[in-house]
Amino acid sequence: MGDSTSSPNEPFLARKHMSTTSTHPTDTYEPRPYHAHPADNDDYRRQGLESPKVALNSNLPKVELLVHLLSLGVIGILFWINWAQKYWKDFELKKSSVRNVQLKAWQLPAKLHEILMFTSLSSVVFYNMRKLLVGRNGIPFGLISAPYMTGSPSTLLKGSFRAGSTRHWRFGALIFLVCVLSVVLGPSSAILMIPSLAWYEVENAFPESSTKILFIESKETLWPTVFNASTKLSASAAAQCLGNPFDEYSNVNICPTSGYMDIIEWWASRTSTDSRNGPLFTEVYSSAQRELDIRLAPGDYDSGERIPTEAYTTVTTELTTMSLGTFYNYARRRNIGGLKDVEYPRLRISVSSPIYQPVVHVNCQMDMYGDGDRRNISFPSAQSGWADDSEYKQDPFVVEADSEILDGLPSLEPRFSWYKDTRKNAASSLLALAIVPALARNDTGDEFQTSAVTACSIDARWAASEVSYQPTNSTLVSSNVTDTITDKLDRRYHASQMSEYALSEKPLDLQLDWAAFLDANQTGTENGTSTTNKSAMAVFLALPIANIKSQGNNLATFQVPNITTSNLNGAIEEAVPMLLGVVVADSIARTVSLNTIPWLITKSTPNSDFIPLPICLAPDSTLHGEFNSNTTIYSVRLELDRYGYGYAIHNKATRFAIAALVIYAFIVCLHLIYILGAVMTRRYYGGDCWENVGDLVALSVNSPPTHRLYGTSAGVAKTGTWKNMVKVRGSGHDHLELFFAGKDHEEAGATIEVNKKYY
Repeated sequence: MGDSTSSPNEPFLARKHMSTTSTHPTDTYEPRPYHAHPADNDDYRRQGLESPKVALNSNLPKVELLVHLLSLGVIGILFWINWAQKYWKDFELKKSSVRNVQLKAWQLPAKLHEILMFTSLSSVVFYNMRKLLVGRNGIPFGLISAPYMTGSPSTLLKGSFRAGSTRHWRFGALIFLVCVLSVVLGPSSAILMIPSLAWYEVENAFPESSTKILFIESKETLWPTVFNASTKLSASAAAQCLGNPFDEYSNVNICPTSGYMDIIEWWASRTSTDSRNGPLFTEVYSSAQRELDIRLAPGDYDSGERIPTEAYTTVTTELTTMSLGTFYNYARRRNIGGLKDVEYPRLRISVSSPIYQPVVHVNCQMDMYGDGDRRNISFPSAQSGWADDSEYKQDPFVVEADSEILDGLPSLEPRFSWYKDTRKNAASSLLALAIVPALARNDTGDEFQTSAVTACSIDARWAASEVSYQPTNSTLVSSNVTDTITDKLDRRYHASQMSEYALSEKPLDLQLDWAAFLDANQTGTENGTSTTNKSAMAVFLALPIANIKSQGNNLATFQVPNITTSNLNGAIEEAVPMLLGVVVADSIARTVSLNTIPWLITKSTPNSDFIPLPICLAPDSTLHGEFNSNTTIYSVRLELDRYGYGYAIHNKATRFAIAALVIYAFIVCLHLIYILGAVMTRRYYGGDCWENVGDLVALSVNSPPTHRLYGTSAGVAKTGTWKNMVKVRGSGHDHLELFFAGKDHEEAGATIEVNKKYY
């Protein structure tokens, strides 16, 4: 290649000399002034096969513009269908193999789009390279080959790229971006183009009048903060609920304890088989189910610093379950919103109309009570992730040693009692004391009877929940509270949890007359003769008790499987709060659902057609009437999702793909603006010369050598060599050469003319 100080009349090789170690002549690189190319001779030209060509033109690059616009147009479509969450097809298990083939076929258009984008970027890079080559300053020698390797990120690791980029950082930055984009553009296009399997909202699925479920109550009465014997119950119903809570026929759906038969079946399974599932409750009007979620945070029974055991329980209310289940049955019968044609529907209660469910935290601490023991029982604090006991500066609640419940211990029978801390700064909703028989060993290893006294503090609150129901693949009503809140167990207080789940600021006030329903007496017979009368909680606690004989003595022990501890006492300390959490959470969820049903209005007129959803009506039947204008109504809006393939911005991969395509689009748009302006001002350097390695090699071979590349026939090692600036200039009348510019980038040779042909 030439040098800016070479002779104007020298041939390609200035002279030959004999190497001292070889008999073959060696090319000598010596600086010479600028020279005339031998191709200026007509005889020399006639020996070649190539005809002269235009190096630069000022024509509008129509093909290049088409490539740019096509790639940007596809990106615009991809952005739109993902932003608008366009839906493609339902997921159908029987057609899964066909869907797999269709999804794989989307790889082809994604690949074609990748090729379009890479062609577009190549045009940007080569235009800038060509502009620098024919410009005043030239291009760093280390970057002259980079445009041909932008598809390989390894280009960025080469010393030539680093050296050249320090000399011309703007072009180096462009090469860097293109190298990175060459890796991510293809996958990004595929991510946005190939439909994803997920839940997608069906816009305007139901008529406006059929999207709201109405409750003829205020928000305050639907989710009260104080629970007593008259909460949602008449006096006669309350009296009925104070007897036989395990009688599934006498108190079905009219008492807070209507779920006791389900709970005792779960309790028997949990204490005998260590089943980890929560109790499951079936709503009678729709067969929809709700599962009570349980999480345990084990205490530390053996260490010097006593750490109580914690249980967290939560469940959707029966009213919420009834609303979703009965609405689905109604909408399916009448095919509202084309529900019959949706393979996998999901009904949701909109977050704009909040629904609440109870979250119960139980903190328990156990002590062994043997013969001769007579001491006060202190209740632990209600400290939790959303309750800060430091706000309640007072002594713990205490059951005095002379209390009746502690008389005659140890006992072979279980005992139970509710307590209420009525002090002004009470930190709990309710307190409970459970006493069960247990065994201990003396120094000689003999077993003797003792009692495990477990004192528990209960904190119950309302939490706003997002509730959904997927009737075709599950009978369960789900909520984000049930699924997530109990996964974040932490004894430390976090104020953020209060706002994250819209938890009520203070614990619910559970009064003792309401708690009396939960411990109502159950009457029965033993051996068909004697009548028994046990409290409901004593019935629960008696279930795991095993009676044994030891050295002639009748002993009893509360036998439960170890859940998170190998210590028997620790297992008792876990079983009791778990039972209390289940009983209290379900009873709250049932209390607020008593004497309340969901309604659906089908016409938005003063005299509306309305439907009580739990009543099984014929497909075309309605009730006709109107609500009193003074009636207090709380409404929730229903939304429909369908499970299938579509487009949405729903995960990090999609957002990353959008970011990559935005960067690409930004680069191309800037380039389009620039070249359109250059064409209009006649400063556009168009053409397709030097866009492949062969063209550049041909230009180099047809250029004179330079001393700056002496010693580089086996490679370049010096950073300074890569930093040299290279330019293309005219030699003679119609020939182009590649040469190294001087230190001050002085001009040498003729400036390349637009639309002129060169040999």
